[in-house]
Amino acid sequence: MSNLWYIVIASLLMLPGIAGVVLPFLPGLLYMLGITAIYVIIDKFSHLSWTEIIILAFIVLISLFIDYLSGTLAAKIGGASRKSLFYGIIGLIIGTFAIPPFGGILGLAVAIFISEYLEAKNSKKAVKSAVSSLIGTLAGIIINLTLAIIYLILFIIFSL
Repeated sequence: MSNLWYIVIASLLMLPGIAGVVLPFLPGLLYMLGITAIYVIIDKFSHLSWTEIIILAFIVLISLFIDYLSGTLAAKIGGASRKSLFYGIIGLIIGTFAIPPFGGILGLAVAIFISEYLEAKNSKKAVKSAVSSLIGTLAGIIINLTLAIIYLILFIIFSL
């Protein structure tokens, strides 16, 4: 089979990874890196250099960092306490499994809101922290979606 077919098949298999970055807590780009690894093994390292693989892996690393920190970092900027951030992470995990696919976003915001409200008895501060976490999470999703598209484009360019 020609390399072009391998590129087409690998690219098609990466499309669920792009969808995966829209769902919080799912490592869509990590999945895409896995597809790249399979491609490289099947292709016997003929078309991707180690430098190009490292560039793609670096994009994945940036994505993971953004994925796991965007909501909590934004909540911290919005005034959430360290305790609320901890509860927010727990809410993110529980929400992801309890109400897939977007329960993680909701769980993060609700947990931060409840924690901030119970701690400070200030609904304005609680709302500000919760909304900040939502904005941060959505910004992280947009950034990761952009990174996933860049990853796919670079994979195709590098593989040709």
